[in-house]
Amino acid sequence: MKLNLGCGRDYREGWLNADVNPEVKADVYLDMAEGLPFCDNSAACAVLDNVLEHVPRDRYFHFIEELYRVCVA
Repeated sequence: MKLNLGCGRDYREGWLNADVNPEVKADVYLDMAEGLPFCDNSAACAVLDNVLEHVPRDRYFHFIEELYRVCVA
């Protein structure tokens, strides 16, 4: 699986596109700061374009840990 997190208007075919905004086309709508609903080691790669600055400071390290958890080591 390839993740396009915070996809916005950059919908990518063949990727799992996720965003918090229901007004954009995405496969999954979620608040990534709350965690990622994917299995451990399930993503081959992840693209995050202009995403990290929107993660609240108190959730930043949790989000990075979640990203590490879901990406294949």
